[in-house]
Amino acid sequence: MTWLYIAAGLGVVFVLLLLLAGAAYGDYCVDTLKTAGQASHPLGKNPGDAWYLSTGSYRGAHFASFPLSLVRRPLLATCPAQVCTTCGTPWRRARQVINGRPLAVGPLRPACPHDQWRPGRVLDPFLGAGTVALAAEMHGRGWIGIEINSTYAALAEQRLAAWRMTERAQ
Repeated sequence: MTWLYIAAGLGVVFVLLLLLAGAAYGDYCVDTLKTAGQASHPLGKNPGDAWYLSTGSYRGAHFASFPLSLVRRPLLATCPAQVCTTCGTPWRRARQVINGRPLAVGPLRPACPHDQWRPGRVLDPFLGAGTVALAAEMHGRGWIGIEINSTYAALAEQRLAAWRMTERAQ
């Protein structure tokens, strides 16, 4: 059997190679792999380098808006949920060594002794139609937007106001 390593889809490629070799997938469950010393990644399959996203449905006058789904992953991966107002430390997950590698596990918790917290903030230096600001509000993050075109700034304000109204109505 030929082994192929592609980091972006290791689990998918592994299953494909097993099937091509005539092996039953059930014979290679996680416990079997761990017993053989070939542990799978404890956090699951790598999300990969290619993301398949749906298009956005913004009907405003901005010519270059992008879908909210494009903002979601990087926003949640890079903007902390909570930040200490005293020292600026973000909430963190506990560290645990699994298979010889330190991994962040468990729920997010305060990482400093202070007790004053605020949501993390994202900076959008080209606010445009406010897609990043809208995604930040949807996921409980703060945002700072910079837009030199007053028409686009007004579009962003209208878009955010409309979303806030629908949120209050629910």
